[in-house]
Amino acid sequence: MSKRFTEYSQFDLSQVNKDVLKKWDENEVFAKSMTERDGCPSYVFYEGPPRQMVCRVFTM
Repeated sequence: MSKRFTEYSQFDLSQVNKDVLKKWDENEVFAKSMTERDGCPSYVFYEGPPRQMVCRVFTM
């Protein structure tokens, strides 16, 4: 039985990144994610909690 996830003996993020990108290219993950949302309302993810900037904004 094949393993679902790859086990790494050492944690090398650059190699993990290459493996993930290769798998995404082979399975056309990004293209599928775009075509599956055709005709649906768009949505946006904002990175980070809004609290990080609140204190800085009030001190300006």
